[in-house]
Amino acid sequence: MIRLLIADDHTAVRERVKRLLESDAAISVVAEAADGFEALNLLSTITVDVALVDISMPGPRFVTLLNRLRSMQPTLKILVVSINTDEAYVQQALRSGAAGFVAKDRAAEDLIEGIHRAHRGERFVSLQNRHLATSFDTA
Repeated sequence: MIRLLIADDHTAVRERVKRLLESDAAISVVAEAADGFEALNLLSTITVDVALVDISMPGPRFVTLLNRLRSMQPTLKILVVSINTDEAYVQQALRSGAAGFVAKDRAAEDLIEGIHRAHRGERFVSLQNRHLATSFDTA
C-alpha cells in the first residue's frame, strides 16, 4: 500500500484527486494539507511514502519545502503537480529532489502512474501530451 499525502491549497483539487485515487487499491490517501506549513506539521506525526505537492502554495518557498520534507522523511518520494509547466519550474523541482512532475491538466492515469513510479524510485514527468522519464537534466 502506498501511503500518500496530498498538499494543495485548493480544497476542490484535493477532493477531486482523492476521489480519483480511490480507484487504485494500492494507493491510500492518509493525509491532506492546505499549505506547506500544514504538510510539514503532518509529516512530523505520520509517515507517508509519497507526497503529492503543488508547486505554488502558501508556506515555505517551494525548494525550501521540498528540502524540509525530505529531511524529515529521507525515504519520502515527492511528486510535484502544477498548472505551470514552464521548463524552469520542472527543472527546479527535479533538481530539488522531486521524483517527478505532473501537469495538472494531464489525465488521471498520468497522476496514478507518476505516484507508482515515484514509489518505485523512478523518475516521471508528464507535460502537455508527452511523458519524459529522464530527458530533463537534473545535474
